Amino acid sequence: MLFAICNWGEENVESWGPGIAQMYRTQMDHIPFWQYPAKAAGVGYGQGTREIIDFMADLHPAGLNGPYQWMDPDFLETLFNPLEDIYSTMNYTNSRTEMAFWVLWSAPLLVATDPADMSDEKRSILMNEEVLAVHGDPMFVSGERLYNKTMVVSCGHVLYPMVILQLSPITAAILMRFLLSHSRGKSWDTIGATQMLSMFAVCGAARMWLRV
Repeated sequence: MLFAICNWGEENVESWGPGIAQMYRTQMDHIPFWQYPAKAAGVGYGQGTREIIDFMADLHPAGLNGPYQWMDPDFLETLFNPLEDIYSTMNYTNSRTEMAFWVLWSAPLLVATDPADMSDEKRSILMNEEVLAVHGDPMFVSGERLYNKTMVVSCGHVLYPMVILQLSPITAAILMRFLLSHSRGKSWDTIGATQMLSMFAVCGAARMWLRV
């Protein structure tokens, strides 16, 4: 049995929710888009995956998450493409990025799509044993954003918001392999450079650079 609170992040639920429920919703409903404006009840920057990533970072989950007091950013929208005849809203790159952040936050992995008949791509995201092992760490320590700055990349003069998270070396290695596992031989546009998570060891410290 699990007791969950869902008031869409209202009334500073992060300050009292952990003492009442095993999980509590942190913001408005998540819908299957990478970016989507705030058009629902509740707090937050919007309803897309990117807006949730930014909002969760500003909540500083490392100081709030813990066993039986999990922050709930809402369902995973893995490969859910309601507008697939027009364009892909939660494609493979978006879904893989979403999964990586939910794992970094030790968030509940509740899936909004049907798990009964998964494609190989969907299974590679949701059933990745190493990534699930990171999520199942009994300490439930969330990744914390340490740095966030928009940088200009010379090729194409594209703006990339860059983020650094402090992670353990093993966690960084696992998530890097997970995120880049299908990128070999593809262009940066194909793998979604503006949304990909890229990890590097900086001065010997395990840190994670995220392009979101």
